[in-house]
Amino acid sequence: MAFLASIQGVIPILLIILLGYEMQDRHFVSDDFTDNVSKIIMNIALPAAVFASMVKYMSLDMLSSLSEGITLVGISVLLWYGLGWVWAKITHVPAGRNGSFVAAVANTNTLFIGWPLNLALFGEQAMPYFLAYFFFCNISCWTIGAFLVAEDPVLSYRQKVRRHFDLKKLVPPPLVSCVVAFAFLLTGITLPDALLNTFNYVGSLVTPLSLLYIGMTLQKAGIRNISLDRDTVAGFTGRLILAPAVMAAVLIVGQRFLGPMSALEFDTYIVQSSLPIMAVLPIMANEAHGDVRYATSMVTASTVLFAAVIPLVVLVLGV
Repeated sequence: MAFLASIQGVIPILLIILLGYEMQDRHFVSDDFTDNVSKIIMNIALPAAVFASMVKYMSLDMLSSLSEGITLVGISVLLWYGLGWVWAKITHVPAGRNGSFVAAVANTNTLFIGWPLNLALFGEQAMPYFLAYFFFCNISCWTIGAFLVAEDPVLSYRQKVRRHFDLKKLVPPPLVSCVVAFAFLLTGITLPDALLNTFNYVGSLVTPLSLLYIGMTLQKAGIRNISLDRDTVAGFTGRLILAPAVMAAVLIVGQRFLGPMSALEFDTYIVQSSLPIMAVLPIMANEAHGDVRYATSMVTASTVLFAAVIPLVVLVLGV
């Protein structure tokens, strides 16, 4: 049953990407529409989704009870950045792709795929563990990850240019939303239901718009031009194989020092660490004038291969 649920959780993702591809291919949208979608997601929909989710599911008591798990997740994510850097050196990833590569290895598609998949596999009882993972990875994505992508000195796919890093890249709207939501948790302030519902409605745009964006970007880049080159293969190999292995090692060793965790918590972290590359990577690359085609290739390839990887992970865990 879990095996079937994992596959069913991936198929809609791939179909919406295909829909975006067809929309662009049949000229249902203008060429400028893709850039507009990127701005809507980054500046409106995603901040709303992050705020609504944290306010709904998180609490200070929950964060305190999950401190050990958050610690181990944090250690794993930091090690993933080190893994990405070393793996990039070993596989000779060029400088213009290095930042996106390391960010791809270290950050998962937690919001778009991880959330519905976690509910399908483990139900509501695993939501606290998922949010412990989501909380740290969201901060990671919009700080270290955004910094690395913004530092890729690429204007085109072959031409490198020198650019000064903009400090504003460290405070993107999704991260600001996360900090504001945390402040609400600290102060105990609650918002009227009308406002929370508004955030929920707007935030629900994130998943379909992001997946449509990937499909439209894929079509604009030319699907024949997006091949499984060495850099792309190295990227999704690091994300789907090496990163989960690091997470498993950290959890197993960490329990010896911090105490045992429940099987449900362990399984949640392992499944989340096996997710494909974050879907917002092409959007971040586009905002930074980076190699959008390469970022799209990695996201698409890892998402397709995820359909084969996650059922294997579920079988190994015996979920």
